[in-house]
Amino acid sequence: MNKKERIINIIFIILEIVGISLTAIAIKKLGIEYYTQDSNMFALIIGIIYLYHLISNKKITHSIAVLRLMSVLGLCVTFLVVLFILLPMTNFNFMFMFGGASFFLHLACPILLFTIYMKYDKKVELSNKEVLASLLFTIVYSIILISLNILKVVEGPYPFLMVYKQGVVMSIVWYLLIVGGAFLLAKLLYKINRGGQGPRRVDFRRERKGQGGLRAGLP
Repeated sequence: MNKKERIINIIFIILEIVGISLTAIAIKKLGIEYYTQDSNMFALIIGIIYLYHLISNKKITHSIAVLRLMSVLGLCVTFLVVLFILLPMTNFNFMFMFGGASFFLHLACPILLFTIYMKYDKKVELSNKEVLASLLFTIVYSIILISLNILKVVEGPYPFLMVYKQGVVMSIVWYLLIVGGAFLLAKLLYKINRGGQGPRRVDFRRERKGQGGLRAGLP
């Protein structure tokens, strides 16, 4: 691992710690109901694990590569939702992008991690199934928060999660748009990282025959 790669990964971790801390101080709690906070905390954890593997010269396994893609996807979804949904909904209040912790969590960290993933991260070949697995974080978050909104435990915290204000149909539309968009984004991120090469297709019949019935998937 070259010195520049080590430094830029450390900078990302520092920016995440600053952004998450600023948010916690401002709202006097971790704010785990927010996708922004959750996706950045997840990216921080995976960033530390990834940096440890690089410094220790450990092999980047398929599991680590999927988790890394999952964290990159989470921050890209955060950035795009703010840019194309929250900003228009708030009459383009750019404090959501440049103010306080938002600068770190909505802008700086997503852009920096995207750059690191595209320019420096190891090129690990993944299958379609493994790329699909990178959606798990986003899917789990959305299911939990929609369920909590239905049970009236929480409201929002985003307008498109407020099922009682927008109705069931619009909630389903928003869910399909965000999760479906995240899937397309995951495939695009992986393809760009691999220099234009898409996910590997897995022939499960051949896999079972050639490996004594073992199924393809995460190691």
